[in-house]
Amino acid sequence: MNAVYFEPEELMSLIKNAVSLGIKEAIDEFKRDPKKIVKLKEASEILNMAESTVRKWTYAGKINRAIPEVKGLRFTIQELERFASDYRQNKI
Repeated sequence: MNAVYFEPEELMSLIKNAVSLGIKEAIDEFKRDPKKIVKLKEASEILNMAESTVRKWTYAGKINRAIPEVKGLRFTIQELERFASDYRQNKI
């Protein structure tokens, strides 16, 4: 199981949602946060593509990195949704 780090405000929001929605729904809602930053592995799972394919599209400039100066690829959920939409519409 992977460890997840929450900022204090995120944790409080998750706890409040867990009380009203239930744990599973609160976590699912948190994962859909468009500003959330994910690593390559999670991005590949979200896009249902191999990590090598996501890496290729990133280096080709089709997917924008959230933090370019950091070692390793990081993406926002919002950017992955934009790419997936463009990909489905054959804009890429």
